[in-house]
Amino acid sequence: MKPSGHLAASVPLGLTLYLASGKLWPSLTGMAFSILIDVDHLPDYLLWRGKKAGVHDFFEKHFNHDTPYLMLFLHSWEWIPIAALLLWHFSGTDWAICLTLSWIYHLLWDQWINPVGLKFYFFFYRAAHGFLRKNLSPLPVSHPRG
Repeated sequence: MKPSGHLAASVPLGLTLYLASGKLWPSLTGMAFSILIDVDHLPDYLLWRGKKAGVHDFFEKHFNHDTPYLMLFLHSWEWIPIAALLLWHFSGTDWAICLTLSWIYHLLWDQWINPVGLKFYFFFYRAAHGFLRKNLSPLPVSHPRG
């Protein structure tokens, strides 16, 4: 999904967080976090492209699903409960709820947009297949809905 698509997708989340809390900070934080989760695409891209890396190249290769490595640490259901407990312990309930819901929202949105199947969004599934796109089934190769 292009950055503008991520921003548009984050609006319902932001509105929901605002309506639920009555505060602006959870709304803006949730929207930002639901977009910034995609920072985990960078290590895969840099591992692959190395010195050929560039901002334009990153977005082109990412959107076209050219990256052969898919570690995607944050695109993993199994880390959410652990992170939620850590957030609650160190940052309090408000932050834990805001960031956890934003993370869940991002993964649910990705699963709807990317026809890769449920197991793709488990880190240990990707690890068991060497984090290689060609070994994952079904192959994440296109964005049919955006």
